[in-house]
Amino acid sequence: MSTNLLVPDAQTILKLQAILPETVVLAAFDIVDRGNVIKYTTSWGHTHYEVLGSLAAYPVFIDLQAGTATTMYCSCPAFTYAVLTSGTHLMCKHILATRIAKQLQLYVQRGVEEDFLTNNIVQHYTNH
Repeated sequence: MSTNLLVPDAQTILKLQAILPETVVLAAFDIVDRGNVIKYTTSWGHTHYEVLGSLAAYPVFIDLQAGTATTMYCSCPAFTYAVLTSGTHLMCKHILATRIAKQLQLYVQRGVEEDFLTNNIVQHYTNH
């Protein structure tokens, strides 16, 4: 368990709970607190995020180009169902955790080799 517990102020939690279910908000802060958001940066400056979930590691894309169907994407089943299919959520806990970690710079930073990101993403999608 982390000794640097992330404690957001009440105002922040209330704002997030106004647009997202409480379970998503609390789970996202727990992910950040556990240090489970990883930011990979290539030597040429490309950034990719991955969130270590309870069952798997999920590639998370938070800054997709405008004009696409969505400007964010997570490979988790909750995103597919609650965001894309039923439209009951704006985002999953992994995307919220990534956005929080990015804003507060509370991610684990890792540099990567040239082919790592490609291989990592291909491996994730061929195993599912």
